[in-house]
Order: sequence, then structure tokens, then C-alpha cells
Amino acid sequence: MNLLKFKKITDIFINKYLKYRNLEINVKNSVSKKKISKLDHYLWWMMNNNRNSYLVKRNNTDLIILYHSIKLLKNRKFIFPGYFVCGNKFSIFELLESIKWQNNKIDKISGDKICVIIVAKENFFSNAHCKYFKYKRLNRNTKLYNEIKKIISFNKKFNIYTRS
Repeated sequence: MNLLKFKKITDIFINKYLKYRNLEINVKNSVSKKKISKLDHYLWWMMNNNRNSYLVKRNNTDLIILYHSIKLLKNRKFIFPGYFVCGNKFSIFELLESIKWQNNKIDKISGDKICVIIVAKENFFSNAHCKYFKYKRLNRNTKLYNEIKKIISFNKKFNIYTRS
């Protein structure tokens, strides 16, 4: 079995990041269903210093980009993790191992925090793995749901999961 390697993404990865993000499968599973232009991506990259991104590799093959952003609201950290694929084949085991690594990384963030995952309702696998990693589906009629809605935009085609 080949071991996975996790590497923090730096500015030299800016063009590959955009290429992978704009793959059809990633656009389909994104909150934003549009491909991103180079100019918009460059502006976002330079302005967005609250996102941490990591490349998951097997041997010399790029597999997955893991990321998380931290937003503050009322002294509470809302952490929005996610991932997108690099277009290469990988096993479900490798994906689950990558998400486990990501959750462990997020768990080390100090302070009052809540992890929030936004998943397209039709994405069966992502909805299933949220439960596997002990995320709970958030009811739309809660105060927490309304707080999250103030931070990030999404519609009724998505399920919201949280984990403290």
C-alpha cells in the first residue's frame, strides 16, 4: 500500500489549484456552480488569507485538495472544511484517510469552535461520510442554522452538518 503525503499549499500552487477546482466534478459538487476565471481566482487568492489548503499525494500523483476556512462570529470560530479532487483515481480508503487527517488537523485549532460542512443533497457519498465522522445534520429551524446563514451563502439544495 502506498502512503499518503500531506503538504501545505503555497502560492506556487496557485494555477494548479484553479485547474483542479474547475474540473467538472468539482464544479458540480460546489456551492458555486460556475467555473472560476483566472482573474477572479488570483484576486480571491491574494485576498483570502483565512483559508488553509493541503495537497494529498500518493507517490508523485496529486489526489485531493483539502481546505478549511475560519470565520469569526460572536467570539466563536466557525470552521468550514472541504475538499475537491485532482482528477486522478484514488480509493475510498484514501479519501476517508485524508478526511480523517483533515479532521485531526482541525481538532487542534484552539478556542470555541464549530465545524460546518455544506453538502449537496444529491451527493450520497459526502452525506454518508459526514455521519461516519460524527457530524450531525443541522435542522433549518435552529438558531445555529441562522447564524451560519449570516456567514456563508447556500440554498435549500444543500444539507448542513456540524461538529463541535
